[in-house]
Amino acid sequence: MRYVYIGLVVVATAIVLLFKVQNLTAVTVSLLGMSMTMPVFLLVIGIYLLG
Repeated sequence: MRYVYIGLVVVATAIVLLFKVQNLTAVTVSLLGMSMTMPVFLLVIGIYLLG
């Protein structure tokens, strides 16, 4: 069971790293009159951690 968990962690990490490399484009996010420009992968990871 431990090996299955380690395997899933490795696969998830590889997917996140691939997503990061593929989404380096900057986007602008506006909310309540404020705006921020950041790479897409930071936005998605931030939303994931908040949610």
